[in-house]
Amino acid sequence: MTPQRIINKIKDNTPLKTIKETQKETRKTMVTLIVSSFGLVTALAWNDAIQSFFNLVFPKSGGLVGKFIYAIFITIIVVNLSSHLKTFFDPEEPDKQKKPQQ
Repeated sequence: MTPQRIINKIKDNTPLKTIKETQKETRKTMVTLIVSSFGLVTALAWNDAIQSFFNLVFPKSGGLVGKFIYAIFITIIVVNLSSHLKTFFDPEEPDKQKKPQQ
């Protein structure tokens, strides 16, 4: 092994490089957590708005029925949204798509 290779190997394993990589990963994780937090706040706001709407449509006398309708409504929205997001972020590759049968 040549001296230059040894020096390059030492440079690749320096603690400074490891620290910089750790800082970069920490920043990425923090951004992900912050964006997720904003998403949670938004979801809670929408939850409150939709619950208020359902309370207006289904007064307290029909509270249980309103809660079930609300739960079904939200479930349908979340399932459809999840399905569309999965298709958007993970589209099938052209060779995996179903080919028409003759």
